[in-house]
Amino acid sequence: MKVLLADDHWAARAGIKLLLEEAHERAVFVETESFEETLRQAARHDDLRLVVCDLIMPGLGALGDLKRLLNQVTGVPVALYSMVEDRNDVLTAIDLGVTGFIPKTMHGDEVKEALARIFAQEVYLPPAGLRSLPRRSFDTKGYGTVDAAPRRAMDSLTGRQREVLACLARGAPNGAIARELGLSENTVRIHISAILRALELKNRTQAALLAAAYLQGAGAAPSEPTQAPERVAAGAAGGNTKRR
Repeated sequence: MKVLLADDHWAARAGIKLLLEEAHERAVFVETESFEETLRQAARHDDLRLVVCDLIMPGLGALGDLKRLLNQVTGVPVALYSMVEDRNDVLTAIDLGVTGFIPKTMHGDEVKEALARIFAQEVYLPPAGLRSLPRRSFDTKGYGTVDAAPRRAMDSLTGRQREVLACLARGAPNGAIARELGLSENTVRIHISAILRALELKNRTQAALLAAAYLQGAGAAPSEPTQAPERVAAGAAGGNTKRR
């Protein structure tokens, strides 16, 4: 596993290396301290499995510059690990194609979990960040006000899809959603794909952000899971009790 670490602070790189080495003993690291060097190394190493990049480093100006990096590492998950927590910047980066955002204020275990999810190609935002979004969210074309069009789309979701969406709003991964609702992970993926099509969104993070806006009172909240706890436990424990 080869990882590109792009951060002009050695301590930040050292911390990420330590966390990744705990999960991947044979991890190999390419380290850079400027954006231009990051681009050069990304072009030089065609076997990268993960990129971890700060939002503030020499040579990185506008957020649009990230697209140059993303174009060089197509198919490789890219995690932003930064002190910058401006919501607009984070949403713009996700929209550009970044796989996830990890605040440097997160604790080590949380960072380790986030890196694992991003490495698994799961779009990631910290759950607290999802809940703290302002009413500004998505229209059907991108970022904007929650208006009549997405309201109608939300209303078109089935009850099960709304339960899955409520889980996404909390930042739950597929495995946790499956256990909570007593479904298989494949069924969860099918529901998420259907939700994205219905809401005309690009990825699960956009769906989670839209749901979070509704949960804050911008519109009707998605249904919280109503399955009884004992049935959830049974569905998680037994292969024959999963429901679709």
